[in-house]
Amino acid sequence: MVETLERLRDRANCYLEEHWFCILATSGSEGPCAVAVRYKSVDLAVYLIIPQADEAIYNLEINPHLALAISEQLEKEAYQGLEYLGKGRILDIAEWGEVPPELLAPEEMRGLYAIIKAIPRRIYLVDWFRGWGYRDTIDFPTQD
Repeated sequence: MVETLERLRDRANCYLEEHWFCILATSGSEGPCAVAVRYKSVDLAVYLIIPQADEAIYNLEINPHLALAISEQLEKEAYQGLEYLGKGRILDIAEWGEVPPELLAPEEMRGLYAIIKAIPRRIYLVDWFRGWGYRDTIDFPTQD
């Protein structure tokens, strides 16, 4: 069965909305970095909360490309998940009004963390129940 692009986007959006935790991967002058973070999504944009001093923040300042992995192992040989490739931007505090409020920490902690907004370039919907390594691909317009 071939799914329409709209249906694939709906599946990706639902998967993002049903989860709240992912692995953020970035790369900088010291090489790759991976960190577990909380997130919330809004129409396939992903907002991530991360400690202000995390290496991923420094990496994004020099290289905006990122990857997110959101997954669950349902059975020994079965895996489903979402792989998200895109660009990230560290939001200024003045832009935090667009961030889903449930992601924000209490006011007194706001100097301790940063918010990253990720925009997708490509999303893979992985489903090994449909065969080992199976994934559907959604490509997005290139970003400047």
